[in-house]
Amino acid sequence: MKRLIALFALLSSPAWADPVPGRPLAVPIQAPAPPDLSPDKLNALRSYKTQRLSIRDEVELIGGGTSLMGGFGYPYSRYGWAQSSMIMQDPLQVSRSWGVYQGVQRLSVTDFLRETHQTDLEKALQRDIRKKKARGTAWFTLGGAGFGAIVGGMVLLNLAEDRDQALLANRVILAGTGGAALGLLAGAIPRGRAAQLDRYPATTMAADQAQDLVNAHNDALREALGLTPAEVWPMEMGQPAP
Repeated sequence: MKRLIALFALLSSPAWADPVPGRPLAVPIQAPAPPDLSPDKLNALRSYKTQRLSIRDEVELIGGGTSLMGGFGYPYSRYGWAQSSMIMQDPLQVSRSWGVYQGVQRLSVTDFLRETHQTDLEKALQRDIRKKKARGTAWFTLGGAGFGAIVGGMVLLNLAEDRDQALLANRVILAGTGGAALGLLAGAIPRGRAAQLDRYPATTMAADQAQDLVNAHNDALREALGLTPAEVWPMEMGQPAP
């Protein structure tokens, strides 16, 4: 009983609450009071928050899928038949890039150039994208014609009356197969390149150049909204707006 009383006295003593006797207890830091803003100033800050541009790092995960491949069955002792299978695990790759955002929305490269009034760069990029898409469409057309040749060759093979007609039908099927495979593969490359040009700004410009465009846009937006650098500085540093 005496030990319990001594322990209670120790825990309730000021020395236990403050390990350094004589030092004043720490006072919790209170959050600063929100600034006194007029409705117009508050709306201007909100507009700046939603319209300002920023560059953010991005991480994309590529691959990592799992596929199950089945095998042939075979007799297994007296318990019956067994079947072999194999699990294929695709390697997971990490791709690091960066993108331009307006508020919380990610912008395509053409939208970013349009927002920063880079008309010449935007037109040049759009022409390049259209050329690559047209090239991919032409190859896809060849692939579609190849599929048509396959179907036509199968019809000819079904209607063949002698060996020569069957050989001709086989050649048509073989040519159609090659055209379809070539068209799909060759068409996917420029189409994918066009998608990359419009999604990743790093394919068009360096990060420093993009940052200069972002800074010029934000400065012009701040001046148009009648804000001072001190008022927008917390948002530039990633702090929440009032």
